[in-house]
Amino acid sequence: MYLCSKNITVKYLFILFILASCASTNLYQDLAEVNQPLSAIKLQTLNEYNNFSDESLSLIFESDKTILKDGYDIELIRELKRNYQKIIEKESFAISLHPNGENSKKIIKLIYGLNLPIRIQWSENDKRSFPDNFRTSKVNNFCSSIYEDALSSIINKLNDIDGDTLIIYSTDYEYLLNQFDSLNSYKYLVKLNSKNFQDFASTILEVNQSNDRYKRILNINPNQNLQFNPRAREDISNIIILINPSDYKSIVPALRYFGENSYNYYNFISALEGIMNPLQLLDYEDSYIPISNQALNKIRNHKITSMEGYLELAVLNDWLIAEIFKQSGIRSGTISGMTGRLNFSSGSCIKRNITLKKMKPDLIST
Repeated sequence: MYLCSKNITVKYLFILFILASCASTNLYQDLAEVNQPLSAIKLQTLNEYNNFSDESLSLIFESDKTILKDGYDIELIRELKRNYQKIIEKESFAISLHPNGENSKKIIKLIYGLNLPIRIQWSENDKRSFPDNFRTSKVNNFCSSIYEDALSSIINKLNDIDGDTLIIYSTDYEYLLNQFDSLNSYKYLVKLNSKNFQDFASTILEVNQSNDRYKRILNINPNQNLQFNPRAREDISNIIILINPSDYKSIVPALRYFGENSYNYYNFISALEGIMNPLQLLDYEDSYIPISNQALNKIRNHKITSMEGYLELAVLNDWLIAEIFKQSGIRSGTISGMTGRLNFSSGSCIKRNITLKKMKPDLIST
C-alpha cells in the first residue's frame, strides 16, 4: 500500500479507486488469433506505446502470421515484441504525483488510457516536480526542451539544402538564437519590432526598396512608359519564423503576399500555440512546421479536436511512456511519441526528433 497525504481530497481517492479497478484487467489472457497483415498504420500505432488493450497485444504477439516485405518493419516488430513483453511482465508501475499539482489530473487521464497496472503514489513532499514551462525547460529523462528539439529539426533540415536563410524572431525567443551557430548557410537575423506586419514584411523582403528604385527612375524621366512589378529580395531561399503565437496569423500572410512562393517558409513550433482548432493548421499551408506523426494521426482520426494545451499534454504523454520504459527495465527502443520520435536508451537521456511537415489538407483530413 502506498503512502497518501492526509490532505488527499475525496475526489482524488475516487479517481484512485477507478484506476485500481481498471488496472486489474488481466493482461495475460489468451490472445486472439490474428491473420491480417500488420499495416504501416498499425505499426505506427503500436509504436506509440499508449494502448495496452488485448487487441493491441494480440496484434503484436501474433504478428508472425502476418505478411511482411519490408526488412525495417521486421526489425521494428522484433523490437516491439521485446519491449511489449517487458512491459506486460511488470507486475505494477508506480507514478508519484502531488495531490494538488496542476498536471496530476492530466497525467491520470493519460494513465487511464494505457490499460496498465499503474498505482499512484500521492505525496505532497515529492521533490520531482515538473518545470513551470514545459516548452522552454526539459523534463526528467529528456536531453533537451521541446523548443530546443523543434529548432534543431528546422536547422537539420536547412543544413541538407542550399540557399541562405532569413530568420525573423521575437524577443521571447532571442535566447534560442545561439542554436543557429550550427546552421551551415549564411543567415540574416531580423527582430520583429512592429505590429504593422504588411509594412514590416515589405521592408525586410526589400519590396519597398524596389518601389523606391522605380520612383527614382520615373523622376529621372517622367515620360517613360514602364511596366513595373515590385520584386522581393532574391538573396535568400528560406525564411524561419520564430515569433509569439498570436503574431503568426498576421505575419505569415504578409510575407506570402510579398514573397509569394519564392521562399521556403519554416514556422517554429510556437505556431501550434496560436491556434485552437486543428483545421487552423491550414493557415500554414505549404509552410513547414514541427509536428509529430502521432499528432497528425490523432487529428485525422478526430482524437484531437482542440489544440489548446496540446504541447503540454504531448510532453506529459511522452514523459509517462518514458517512465513505463524505465520501470520495465527496457534497454533501448524507439517511441513514436506525441512530441516526436523518441530514442530511449537505459542510463541515458532521451533524444527526440520532431518531424517537419509541409502542411497540406490531406495531412489533417481523411
